[in-house]
Amino acid sequence: MNLCPYLKREEKNLPTQLNFSLDDNEIMDDLKIINQSASTSYASHEDHGASYNEQQIEVKVEDGQLYYDDQWYHCGQQVYYEGKEIGMKNGGLICTISSSEIWIKRTCDDNKIRIFVSQLQKGRITIRNRSA
Repeated sequence: MNLCPYLKREEKNLPTQLNFSLDDNEIMDDLKIINQSASTSYASHEDHGASYNEQQIEVKVEDGQLYYDDQWYHCGQQVYYEGKEIGMKNGGLICTISSSEIWIKRTCDDNKIRIFVSQLQKGRITIRNRSA
């Protein structure tokens, strides 16, 4: 007894046989190529992973202060910052420190620049203490 006639399941005839258009030699050649490329890409990921972990720099934010390169930085502190993405060494004043980003007010033109914590961790941007 079917309570829902509109949910009647239609049976479809599925093919019981597969027809291959490649012969066995061509299939084996393709599998060899796939296995070779998979093994070389896996080895390159292992090498890259080892160098990536070595380049990680310890950066943490606690109580509104930034710990970077074995030094603590706080809001209102004068720093130098540099990196490929933002140009050569510039001076600035730390305005804001949050868990994911640091805002620095540039001394040359009073514009603010945002530096992500991930950029510091990866070494793309560096910050140094600026003596008065």
